[in-house]
Amino acid sequence: MNFWMCSDCEYIYEVDMSEEGCPECDGQCDFYSIMRYISECGGGRSY
Repeated sequence: MNFWMCSDCEYIYEVDMSEEGCPECDGQCDFYSIMRYISECGGGRSY
């Protein structure tokens, strides 16, 4: 699975391939493939 971020609303979701439109803002946005991880100290997410 890949993580994708919407270029307009920055919504992050996990799917194999990016979709045509954003499921959060319903826009025809560009999507960026991102790597997301949680640090060893349990802090917030990084992307």
